[in-house]
Amino acid sequence: MPRWAPTETGSGRARNGSYKRIRARADGSAGPDSFAKLGNNALLNTLALVLASGGAMLLGQTRDGGAYLVRAWVGGDQFEDYVTSVAEWEEVLAGLRDAAEATMLKGPREAP
Repeated sequence: MPRWAPTETGSGRARNGSYKRIRARADGSAGPDSFAKLGNNALLNTLALVLASGGAMLLGQTRDGGAYLVRAWVGGDQFEDYVTSVAEWEEVLAGLRDAAEATMLKGPREAP
């Protein structure tokens, strides 16, 4: 959902439309090389689940090239994480898949 669109229902965990983090920040990053080391189509599978649940994902890179940005909107919640290692990619993508699956298990939403 675009950030300018009003949301009636959101998670009580998000405060004032702020983004939630799936993981805590960690030191000792692999930088941009971590993206190439992902296996089993993890990013593609996560993107497919997020889109199937009616959500959206935005991927980007920081200005200095040291980290990737993963931003997602799933079921009224907004997630944002900066990823610098394979372990962080796996943790963030697993969290987004879980959120998307939980949203899909709720069933279809009523039309506005």
